[in-house]
Amino acid sequence: MRYTGAISDADILINLAMVNRLDILELLFKEIIIPQFVYDIEIKKNAGRYYGVINEALHKDGSIFKIVDRKKDISINILARDIIEDKKKVIVPGESECAGYAHALRIPIIISDNYTEFKWLDEFVTLTHNNILERLQKTKQKIFLIILIAN
Repeated sequence: MRYTGAISDADILINLAMVNRLDILELLFKEIIIPQFVYDIEIKKNAGRYYGVINEALHKDGSIFKIVDRKKDISINILARDIIEDKKKVIVPGESECAGYAHALRIPIIISDNYTEFKWLDEFVTLTHNNILERLQKTKQKIFLIILIAN
């Protein structure tokens, strides 16, 4: 089962790019929204040599990744900005942006490896790359059981 979408922070994309496995996200999600702030500030600044891997995945044909700029979409900006400002009081800007976008776009899943900030994001489903790998493993086990039963 693939989820409709998720909002992504930079760290999870960087960590998956390090092992060249951004494709794992395609197995669970139909779309990954990356806030423009996350792309411009966090990915470009922190990805280092993995920036090219991430950028290639973002721009390939049929990519599930989509960079969204709330400042170019007034309705997203209006819906997101209060949440972003409120969350900035307790968490870092990347996760604050993700929370704002999740609220504005009604996408309840945020993927990030900055799990220490999750306690301030309890209104959302938050997943790290480890959570994603666990879900994929459970899916594989279910498929295997179905094949066994069918035979």
